[in-house]
Amino acid sequence: MKILDEQYKEDITNRIIKALEKRTAPWQKPWSNNLPINAVTNNYYRGINSIILAVKGDELSENQDPRWATQKQAESQGWSIKTGAEPTKINVLILPKKIKTLSGFLNRDVVVRDKKSAFRKTFEVYHASQIQDIPSFVKFARPCQQIISNEIIDKIIFKSSARIFEGGSEACYLPKSDLIRMPYKRDFDDTESYYSTLLHELVHWTGHSSRLERFFSWNNDSEDYAREELVAEIASMMLTAEAGITLTQKHFENHAAYVASWISLLKSDTNAIFKAAQDAQKAVKFILAFQDDEQEKLSA
Repeated sequence: MKILDEQYKEDITNRIIKALEKRTAPWQKPWSNNLPINAVTNNYYRGINSIILAVKGDELSENQDPRWATQKQAESQGWSIKTGAEPTKINVLILPKKIKTLSGFLNRDVVVRDKKSAFRKTFEVYHASQIQDIPSFVKFARPCQQIISNEIIDKIIFKSSARIFEGGSEACYLPKSDLIRMPYKRDFDDTESYYSTLLHELVHWTGHSSRLERFFSWNNDSEDYAREELVAEIASMMLTAEAGITLTQKHFENHAAYVASWISLLKSDTNAIFKAAQDAQKAVKFILAFQDDEQEKLSA
């Protein structure tokens, strides 16, 4: 049996379609910037796992608790799974242990992984609302790291060397000239709106042929365009949460026009959300790599 069989994909896709129809998909909620996180390791879930758990978490609880754990992890903390609780399946890429080897350059030790031996494994996890004796949820504080300030986001933008033209009334990425157009910061209602919009356009910028090579048509009515906008929305959700920025209602209203095309896309292709989440995660990693002290923040 395949790890991601068609029935599994169809079920997840249908859940996301229902969330979109109710305007409660994880990238449409301005009141929450907490990504799903493991309750024991404090590692964020990545890619499609993040979306699956965000949608499922909303179905199980209304208190915006982002915590999840396997039964084994819960028991290791003295917690227990509530009777009758149904687990949620996720698929995690298991990387081999790092091995030291001598490089050909000055015989220095370098750490490498044998990527060929990586494999995917299915885990069953439970939401905090399904776990007995887990401590009460309080608004989640990011562990062992400072929330990224706007100044650091500015530094990421600067180090990316992305060409940004300020002025006018429209925010967009122009692929032919490889240029981001942004209204002046003073023209935005608030700082959060400015940075979330800029990050959204920066995700589009990563798709250029000189970077991550996401090929798509810029015809607004095309399916490819809907796919790319889905990638940008998911990635900007991850980036703004990572930066401690809460998306505003206006941000979602500005992108509401895409909802119908996303629903149509997901209904016609059960692989679409999985591919979009994968591409979004690559874009997030590409952008965060411009930090001086880049670390693997989004894990699992």
